[in-house]
Amino acid sequence: MRFAWLIFPVAFLASAADDPAFEVASIKPNKAQSGSSGTHTTNSRMTTENVNLRRLILMAYDLRESQLTGGPAWIDDVGWDIAAKAEKELPKGREGEQVMRAMLRSLLAERFQLRLHKETKELSVYALMVGKNGAKLTPSASEGDGSSTNSSNDKLEVKNITISRLTEFLANRMRRIVIDDTGLTGKYDFKIEFAPDGKGDGEKPDLLVAIQEQLGLKIESRKAPVDVYIVDGAEKPNEN
Repeated sequence: MRFAWLIFPVAFLASAADDPAFEVASIKPNKAQSGSSGTHTTNSRMTTENVNLRRLILMAYDLRESQLTGGPAWIDDVGWDIAAKAEKELPKGREGEQVMRAMLRSLLAERFQLRLHKETKELSVYALMVGKNGAKLTPSASEGDGSSTNSSNDKLEVKNITISRLTEFLANRMRRIVIDDTGLTGKYDFKIEFAPDGKGDGEKPDLLVAIQEQLGLKIESRKAPVDVYIVDGAEKPNEN
């Protein structure tokens, strides 16, 4: 199916009025010039070291790089050290992650004066589908909504997760949006092993082959309408 090119501009501030906010937050430009960067979160805190505004926006809105354009030149050039604390501990797991993203959106709107608008465009994506021989997935025996995900350079082991969580992992590894076209609605336990660099090394298969052989799923490249965010403006925050 061929999708038409769609553009639906929607202007908005980077944070809704009812988004939660951090209780306190310190923001400073990184001066170490080590070249390294990183982000660490707990159930009540988020810290970053030398993370530029583009990466912060991607984290806050759960976007892939192809979904974000625009902004001032320094959006990529300046790294920020942030130490932010919530008023109380957040829920564990997926719910807590969503609250943390919402608080980061509030922080970007308030301290960086971030302004965005959204459009829908046709982009190249990957579609995750069930293979011709059917899925090789084990329905989870876990009770309740709790889930766990453990990943490394060559392995992914999960318990009680939906296919949408798998597409998030694949999108991060493959640096492209991955849509769920499996039709699978349950929660599953599984483990996949693959070559560390994503390419088969003779001992372990590449990631795409592992997905097909070990999970009975396949990935196909296609075009699809995708939300794209455009940065209309931002200001460097005052240090504190």
